This record gives sequence, structure tokens and C-alpha cells, in this order.
Amino acid sequence: MDTTKPKRVMDLLGQRFGRLTVTAFAGIRNRGMASRYSSWTCRCECGSVYEYSMGNLRRGTSTQCRECALKAMHKGATKHGMAGAPIYGIWARRKKRSLLCIEWQTFEAFFAGAGNPPDGECLRRPDPSKPLGPGNAVWLTPEEHKAMTVERRVDEYAALTGEAREVVAARFRRITRQRQHQLLLNAKGVCHLCHGILVWLGDGKACLCHNNRGPRRRHWRERIMLRLQNDEGMSTEEARLAMVGRSDLRGRRALVAPFDFRERCRTVGGVDELAAHYQVCAETIYKWIKRLGLKRKIVYVAAEEAK
Repeated sequence: MDTTKPKRVMDLLGQRFGRLTVTAFAGIRNRGMASRYSSWTCRCECGSVYEYSMGNLRRGTSTQCRECALKAMHKGATKHGMAGAPIYGIWARRKKRSLLCIEWQTFEAFFAGAGNPPDGECLRRPDPSKPLGPGNAVWLTPEEHKAMTVERRVDEYAALTGEAREVVAARFRRITRQRQHQLLLNAKGVCHLCHGILVWLGDGKACLCHNNRGPRRRHWRERIMLRLQNDEGMSTEEARLAMVGRSDLRGRRALVAPFDFRERCRTVGGVDELAAHYQVCAETIYKWIKRLGLKRKIVYVAAEEAK
């Protein structure tokens, strides 16, 4: 290839463009069928040697080699340089689950307060009701975390039931952590399956999700409704909402449909009207329709008839 510079080509030898210094003429290159450009060999400050077109050099498009450009781009996109560190993964997972306080929303503040994780330890919250923050974060081993959780549940259960703490502690040591959580929820009057209200019916506390299908379920619904209205002073609508619970708001399994849901599907309007009446989301209405074996056409037909 001819590297002799034609007379009509501007001489760039020895000129400097950013970090590049022109060392030699590389020749005339063909860009296409009717397009040609002059190429010059340049040396970067890092020692790399590449060819660049005269147009890119004069326009300022080429001011450094590829390696220097990649380093500058990586440096500009890097904030703290710890994206691959274990502590960064811990912060990202906690932030995704919305477990961080306002002070620890940025990684720099989180790392300054928590530091690097010790070997075999995880970051835990002594008080689960509060977010992870400067006063509610501690590094614990799995064994220490399990012991702390059991002690907290023992204290809370003993305060709710009035039993002696030693008796509760001995009982909780013999059962699993899942069973401990169930007992604690039941002591608060909440069902551990559906987070609905538990009602005392004389022979024990009951919730709608504990009942079987068929006439027995309808019988228990009526007993629970009467108990809520007589003892708790609730109206019919308040008792129905208390039995429905908060499963659709907590992302858990949907409860059984209210006892009048089948009849209301045939008389009330569409899904939006049903959701507004029972104060649940539309997804829960669809689950109730599917669980009862109803067809969605019934709801839409009722809506058209209502209009």
C-alpha cells in the first residue's frame, strides 16, 4: 500500500489532537464507491498506536485511543466502585423490599453505617416493626438471629396471653419457628392462614378459611356473623368485611367468597361494582368467581341488565 502523501492532502505530521500525536501518513482509504479519505497513524499518551481519519482528527471526534476512551467511560459511570461487593448486594435487596429507612436509601450512607459484612453473619433488625436503620441494624449469625427471634416472640406471646414467661419459653423451644409464628398471630386474634379475624364460638376460635365446604361452611358463616353482630356490636356490613379480611391487600391467598356473593353476582353490576361493594380489588373478585365455579359472563350479563 502506497504511504506517500499526495500534495493535495494537508500535512498533519507532528500535530497533536488531544492525547494523540500524529507520527506518519497511513495512506488513502476507500469508504465506499465514490468516497475516499486520508488516514494518519497516531500514538496515544498510553503508548497505543492506531490509524485515524484526518476528518475525525480535525473535527475533534478522535482525541484518544480506544483503551483510554473505555477507561474514561467506565470511570464516569462508576460512583463508588463496589457494585460487585457483597455489601452492595445486601443493600440492593433490602432496598428492593423497602426495608431501609430514609437515611440509608443511598449506598454510601448504608455502607458508612453498616460497614462490610463479617464472615458468616447477616444484617438483621432487632425490631421487625421498624425499618433497617442506624438504630435498628445488627450483624448476627444464623444461630444468634434464631435465638433473638425466639426471645422476642416469647416476650410478645407472654404479654398477650398473660402466661408465665418460663412456661412460654419452654413451649416455644419444642416447636418450630413456623408454629411459633402461628401461635403469636392467633394470640393477637388473627388467623395465620388468611389474616382474617378469629371469632370465639364457644368450642374454640374459628375463621372462615378453617371450615369445610358445603352446608357446614354456611352454618359457621351464620354463627360468626351473629357473634360479630351481638358481641362486637358490628353491623352486617362491618361483620362481612371483617370476615373477608385483608388477604387481597397483603398479596396472600384470597379468602372464600362472602355468603351472599353468588346472589349478588346475579343482581349487582360488573366486577368494579362488586369490588367497590366488598372493598377488595378486582383480582380478588375474579378469584371468588373461579372458586365458586361461576362464569364471568354472569357478572357482565347482570351489569347489562342493571343498565
